[in-house]
Amino acid sequence: MAPVELIFFGPRNEEILAVLRPLDLVSDILSWYTHWLPEMYDLAGNRLYEDSHWKVPGIWEELQANRNYRILIIEAEELIQGYSIVKVLNHMGVDDKPCSYLSFIAVAPWNRSIVGPRRRIKGIGKVLFSWSLITGLRYNDNLAIELHSLPGAEGFYRHLGMMETGRSKEGMREFRLEKREALALVRPLLPSIIKKEK
Repeated sequence: MAPVELIFFGPRNEEILAVLRPLDLVSDILSWYTHWLPEMYDLAGNRLYEDSHWKVPGIWEELQANRNYRILIIEAEELIQGYSIVKVLNHMGVDDKPCSYLSFIAVAPWNRSIVGPRRRIKGIGKVLFSWSLITGLRYNDNLAIELHSLPGAEGFYRHLGMMETGRSKEGMREFRLEKREALALVRPLLPSIIKKEK
């Protein structure tokens, strides 16, 4: 995947230039330990977020070499602002047809809506989700995508148009986005995709 230039908006509506790119394992792990990890816990070592327990460097390292997965990074201001991990091959959907599976998606702690007016960049999660759809389409010819959600993220997925399909073995709600709703999300990105591929 070639890097894609993106524009986001900061807290004062200022433009922030970013790039969507594949994982650079060594530098991204170093960045995660340096910037993300300290923001995931309070001073007493208590988890601040539902995903604070994710061992992200180990997950990246394990899945980077697996041909079934693609790891997407959004970088801006020399920091990882968010990432997603998409299983693009060998996932059968609830309709018994191949589709993508969004294994992980996370926005940097400083970009989460929970931090309120201190949030640095808006829209990272939605853009990552949309590019995950496009990435999956390139591999399995199906724009539908499925996932299981942490409880705190369920509202975000419903807002994107996903429908609940059941519960995972761990008790988390499972969601699916069908082609029509997926097209509505990716349509604004099509001009930049076409421009990049010319």
